[in-house]
Amino acid sequence: MTFPVRIGIIGPAGAGKDATYAAIQALNPDFRRAAFGDHVKCVVDAEVRVQYGVSAFTSDRAEKAVIRPYLERRGDELFETDYAAFAARVPLLAVNTRVQREPEARAWLTLPGAFIVRLHRPGTEPATPREAEYLRRMSYLVEHDLHNDGDLADLRFAAHDLLTYARLRTA
Repeated sequence: MTFPVRIGIIGPAGAGKDATYAAIQALNPDFRRAAFGDHVKCVVDAEVRVQYGVSAFTSDRAEKAVIRPYLERRGDELFETDYAAFAARVPLLAVNTRVQREPEARAWLTLPGAFIVRLHRPGTEPATPREAEYLRRMSYLVEHDLHNDGDLADLRFAAHDLLTYARLRTA
């Protein structure tokens, strides 16, 4: 029997949320990525392409900086109508690498086995004042802190410790 473990990660852009997920999945390939932000990008990708000439899924940091305010605004709008359907599809073993706002974090915590991790990386600051405010507002929901110093081997050890913590909290 699999007990649900649903890890929501908060942290500024560039802190290594996707790298943390990759480290977790390398340790346990049954974990799947589940991020409402990805749903938002799917819904608005055509709009972003028309308005900005790039994909909502761009990996270019400069392009991300340009489209981030639009994605944040549309994410706020879509949360009310789309989050419940997203939550119903979250697998038992999941990592949400895009917990963006306090209402989303609170909704994530209603899922069985869910908790919030704050990812720190020295020298990485919130990309926008809005992101800084969102992170501040979610701080009281954080159950575990994870540090990423940029060394992938250290991040793998931290991911191992995080999964050990997750197992202990479900025991």
